[in-house]
Amino acid sequence: IGLGYIARHRIEGMILDDSERHQLLMDIRDNAAIKALVVEIDSPGGTSVGGEQLYVDLRQVAEKKPVVAVMRTMAT
Repeated sequence: IGLGYIARHRIEGMILDDSERHQLLMDIRDNAAIKALVVEIDSPGGTSVGGEQLYVDLRQVAEKKPVVAVMRTMAT
């Protein structure tokens, strides 16, 4: 039995509506081998739609496993 691993996802630049990021986060949520997620944020912010979608996606991941945010130079 494997111990699993921690996924890391970096968010840089403007936060926009992003279907690829959405799918990646849902794949992380559903992958039993991934035990936690570290999100690195270096962003000046973004659109209301992009920010809301990212929030909802991260909350869905957090329902199944720990999520930690690491804020870099800019995290608006």
